[in-house]
Parts: sequence; structure tokens; C-alpha cells
Amino acid sequence: MGTWRLIKKLKHAIPIANKWVFTKKRNKAGQLTKYKARLMAKEHTQHPGYDYTETHSPIMRLEMIHLLLAIAATKGLKIHQMDVKGAYLNGTLDERVYM
Repeated sequence: MGTWRLIKKLKHAIPIANKWVFTKKRNKAGQLTKYKARLMAKEHTQHPGYDYTETHSPIMRLEMIHLLLAIAATKGLKIHQMDVKGAYLNGTLDERVYM
């Protein structure tokens, strides 16, 4: 799918450790429907300032969601939902990542 390619290790590159995660997907009846495999980076092996400069993990508490819904209802505002997980998975990187 063109998401990665095999190259020789460069002298200045510090590879990030990784591991394969295998899962089995089942339907509601419990029958096996497909196998999935993901290559996951072990981010705890990265070095701040060298491998990355900033991190961001948006988390919203349930109370804040209730507050925003209440404000939208009283002000007559429209609410839209978006797929943040899909946007994260399909994002583009400006840096080279060596694993």
C-alpha cells in the first residue's frame, strides 16, 4: 500500500523500536471474519527534542461534553460530529521516521 519501504540504516538515524499486533475480527455470532495485522511504533523509545518536539492528545471530559451540548441547545446552535480517529490515521508526516 506504499506506507513504508525497506532501506539501509543511515548513520545518523536512530530507529524507533516496533512490534506487530495481530487481531482476529469476529461478527456478532462469534464467527471469524478476518485477520488484521498492525505494525506499532514503541513511542517510549523516542527521545524528546530529537525524535519529536511536541505532543498533543486531545481529551474531553464527559462533563465538558454535557456543558457544550447544553450551551448549543440554549443558543440554538447546530452540532456536527467528525471522525478524528480516521483523520489521525490518514495524516501526513513532514519528518522521516526510521523503525
